[in-house]
Amino acid sequence: MVTKIDISNFGPFKDFFWNSNISENFADRNIIYGRNYSGKTTLSRIFRCVETKTLHEDFQNAKFKLTLKDGSTINETQLNQTDINIRVYNSDFRKDNLSFLFDKSGEIKPFTILGEKNIEIEKDINDKNTKLKIIQEKLGNAETPNGLLYQYKKLKNTIKKCEDEINKKLRAEASKIKLDTNLFKATDHKKQYNINDIQREIKNTKKISIEEKQKLKGILKEETKAQITVLKDFIYDFQIILNETKKILLREVRPSKSIKYLLNNAQLQDWVRQGIEHHRNKIDFCGFCRRPLPVEHWERLDAHFTKEVEAYKKQINILIQNLNIKINTIESCILPNKDQFYIELQEEYNELMNEWNTLKAQYIKNLKITLNVLETRSADVFKLNTLDEPTLKDVTAEMKDCIRNFNNIINANNIHSESFLTRKSEAREILRLDKISNFVDTIDYKHTLQEISHKKTEVSKLEQEISKQNNTHSEITHKIEKL
Repeated sequence: MVTKIDISNFGPFKDFFWNSNISENFADRNIIYGRNYSGKTTLSRIFRCVETKTLHEDFQNAKFKLTLKDGSTINETQLNQTDINIRVYNSDFRKDNLSFLFDKSGEIKPFTILGEKNIEIEKDINDKNTKLKIIQEKLGNAETPNGLLYQYKKLKNTIKKCEDEINKKLRAEASKIKLDTNLFKATDHKKQYNINDIQREIKNTKKISIEEKQKLKGILKEETKAQITVLKDFIYDFQIILNETKKILLREVRPSKSIKYLLNNAQLQDWVRQGIEHHRNKIDFCGFCRRPLPVEHWERLDAHFTKEVEAYKKQINILIQNLNIKINTIESCILPNKDQFYIELQEEYNELMNEWNTLKAQYIKNLKITLNVLETRSADVFKLNTLDEPTLKDVTAEMKDCIRNFNNIINANNIHSESFLTRKSEAREILRLDKISNFVDTIDYKHTLQEISHKKTEVSKLEQEISKQNNTHSEITHKIEKL
């Protein structure tokens, strides 16, 4: 059946497009009326072209398109490619088949045959129309309380109502769970608890005893310890310091031409060295006694305080400075306090702290003994002195081990915190699943789901039957159109 027609060019019709001008399609029966010469016959000639499978002799440049019920189309170039059954009884039909009406020598061409065959066709059409009526009655419509379509709509509405009611209850319960810190705690990973979560967890629900609930709630009341930063290895190898110190102390420096009274008085010698720094290239007289400083005096001092001596003293002072830094670093180091650790780790912490304090005292003692010897040599670089090594005990390795052991219990403490949080999370989950289990029993959740599933099966069967009836209706209609 033709549902609409678009005419780009056909007689008086130009650029006529159905959807732009008419809101409804052709029905099974249609009446087209208008004044004389308004285009009724011209319009019928488009359908006549489809019937005769050729363009009208007066409209060879025609352009049009017919849209059929199944969505397919026929245009002026496809007339020989369609088997649609159309009959047009217009003036062109009369001229072609009843020419005697216009010409005495004309004739009548047979355009239908009366007889038994046509009676059979009419009977077949009537039978098929009866079948179509039965199908339509069986299908009914969605608004009248009978037929498949009404049953389908009613069942779909019932399912939706059941699902809406149960989802409303699930949302309300999910909101309660979200607000109960014994059941849910927001994290960066999971900030909300909603209906999707409760629907996912329903299949894992499990009831627990009252004693188990109390135990799990007790876990939730415990406080977790903050993460502790591991210690860096800040221990200096004392053997390296010792070797460097011994090397400096073993070195002997002498002036090229010594001033005896300075050699015999280290304090005076150091005072003169400092005086040189305040006078050289600054003033040419003594800042203390105001006497002139002749060139010969400077030459004697330079012979006593040579560049080698000064470089040696500078090397000692650099090592002294480094030792002071190391002593300050060790003395000011801050280790974690006992309260940062869980009780089960505090005993080990105390043992390590006692060991650390003992080793730390020995290590600082070593550094200070070494520092004292270097300061003595720095005060009088010309006077040899040595370290009393038997008083020194290198505890570098033990201190490094102690730091490693501290880091071990720090890591254990941090892992314990992580597992502690995990245990809390697991406790909440178990309590939550128990709560959900009691909830689903209260609302008879499983039975409701079974009812919904049963109704969906019925809907599926109805959909199949409706589809089957519609297909049969389309097949019969198509056969009628061909007849």
